[in-house]
Amino acid sequence: MNGDLTEALRTGCEARRNFRRFGLTPPDRNDALSLGFSRASLRGLPHAETSYELTCVFGVIPGIHLQPDIQVVVHPGGYLPTALVGIMRLEVNFADLFGI
Repeated sequence: MNGDLTEALRTGCEARRNFRRFGLTPPDRNDALSLGFSRASLRGLPHAETSYELTCVFGVIPGIHLQPDIQVVVHPGGYLPTALVGIMRLEVNFADLFGI
């Protein structure tokens, strides 16, 4: 890392709030819904980066979970235009899938 970025990260501040609810469907306690917010202000940059996130995890079958995630990032990096980010995560637990 260069010295300027290291200093900006060291002097920055961040606030984060999350809400998480378990058991969206009774059979699988790994199901969850999360709503998140974070804000980071870095010295020397014109704007604070603010992000809003909505994600959930749900079981497809025992051992396989999907996690769609959508994020809106306002002023990414402190100076870029607003970005919309979408992610889909697949988790496979072979022990649960094959009953090991």
